[in-house]
This record gives sequence, structure tokens and C-alpha cells, in this order.
Amino acid sequence: MISFNKLKAIDISAILNIALFLVITFVVYYDRFVEYRGPANIHEFYIYALLIISVICLCWWYFRRFYAPVYILVLIQIAIFLHFGGAFIPVDGNRLYDAVIFGIGYDKYVHFINSFIVASTFNEIFHALHVRIPVFRNIVIVLMTLGIGAIVEIIEYLVMLTIADVGVGGYHNNMRDLIANLLGSLVFLMFMKTKFFQTNRHKKIIG
Repeated sequence: MISFNKLKAIDISAILNIALFLVITFVVYYDRFVEYRGPANIHEFYIYALLIISVICLCWWYFRRFYAPVYILVLIQIAIFLHFGGAFIPVDGNRLYDAVIFGIGYDKYVHFINSFIVASTFNEIFHALHVRIPVFRNIVIVLMTLGIGAIVEIIEYLVMLTIADVGVGGYHNNMRDLIANLLGSLVFLMFMKTKFFQTNRHKKIIG
């Protein structure tokens, strides 16, 4: 049991985001999903809702043993808001998730940012656990990030096999998702070399 006086920033973040997700799910998300995807596909909604809560809890359980860098918690929160915005903000009678911005689907931007965050997280894990992988360290970060993205695509594929008329797209969509994941992880590697990152990554949230 975690006492209140021992709560860390990541504990507070996990609690607030689970509460936010549950409130939005019951107040808005369910009705919006039925409106855009139809009542016949409501099982798809429950699968993704359960998956999101499970991922939040799993990440909280594992990462609370570490001090969380400020920039990662901020990026994660931004990614969460991007997801909610994609689901709830209407654009031309559809969801923002269905919008195309500068010739690129909104969901591809979300994949890009999420992969940037995942790569950042793997980098911090390597530092925290003192993992040393000479020469190939950055390649491993990219491949692990792509692996997480591939797992997401596999889950979407299994959902497609289980639920008729699922809204995850086909092979072309999956490949574009993976390309966005690759670009996000590569951009993080470039960001990691910047002076801003080197200066600020050691600023930890104490708690």
C-alpha cells in the first residue's frame, strides 16, 4: 500500500489520468464512439478502453521505482490530450482523428509523437539501469520502439479479426503507422544530441 506522504509525481499523474479517462469515457467517449462508429461496434470501444487503462496501470507499476524526468511526464500528458482531442474535437462533421493536415492523417502525428515519447522512455530506462550497449545503443532504442508499435498494430489486427467493420484501416494504414513510429524514434535520437536535452534531462521530479 502506498501512503499519501510517499506519493511520487508519477503516482499523481497515473491517478489523475485514469480518473480523467474514466470521466471522459462515461460522459463523452461512449456516446461519441456510438455516433461515429455505430452501436454494432461498441465491443471495439470496450477493448481499447480496457487496453488503455491496463497500459497506464502497467506503466505506473513499473516506472514508479524511478525518478521521472520532467520532459517525459510533460510529453506523455501532451500525447494523452492529443488522443482525447482526436476523439472529441469535431472537424467537418467527423472526428479530428479522421482529419488530414498538410496531406497527413492526424493519427499519424499521434503515432509520431507517441514513438518519440517511447524512445525517450527507453533511453531513460537504459540510463537508470546502467545498460551499456556499445555502438548499437541507439539502434536498439529504435528497434524497441518499433517493436512496441508493432504490438499495437498486432492488437488492432486481432480486433479486426474479432469485430466486423472495425475502424483501424488496412495494410496501407498499418505501414504508414509504422513509418510514423520510425520517424518519431529517429527524431528523438536527433533531439537527444541537442544542448537543450543534455542540459535538462538531469532535472528530475523529486517525490
